[in-house]
Amino acid sequence: MRQQSASEFQRQNSRRLWVAVLFLIALLVVGLGLFAYVVAAFVTSGNPRALVTDLRQASECTQSHLKLTAEAADRYYRDKGEYPERIGDLHPMYLENRGALFCPADNDRAGKDTSFEYHRPEPGRTAGAVLACDHHAQMRLEVRMGKDSRPGFTRWEIRTVAKLARAVDG
Repeated sequence: MRQQSASEFQRQNSRRLWVAVLFLIALLVVGLGLFAYVVAAFVTSGNPRALVTDLRQASECTQSHLKLTAEAADRYYRDKGEYPERIGDLHPMYLENRGALFCPADNDRAGKDTSFEYHRPEPGRTAGAVLACDHHAQMRLEVRMGKDSRPGFTRWEIRTVAKLARAVDG
């Protein structure tokens, strides 16, 4: 049997080291994937159908309710020179469908003007949420004024805030 030289020994061990490192990286990737799956299952309480339903309602709430209501508030501003005191003041003149003031996930509408939180924009300020919906299990939906917006001609931005992150942030 031939004796290995030091350089051959190092080369062979170097290959083994690379194989071991690649194996550990593969294990790490699989572990992270499994961790993400477990966290997702925990967040959705093990009920993926509930998550899908919540996401559908959030999408409908964003497109057919929050965005329409924000655009109606803009029309109100162009007409009156100020945003409404209450978001319910948009109906019926600026927002035909009163149902747009309610989130599809809100099951308790009795005696309410709207499902949404409304923060009347102050003159000259575009920071902060104007409309927000907290009726979704996994997220909070917010409508904000875009940075280059001016009252009456607003570029509305939709923002989704994970409730898990809000709970951690305090």
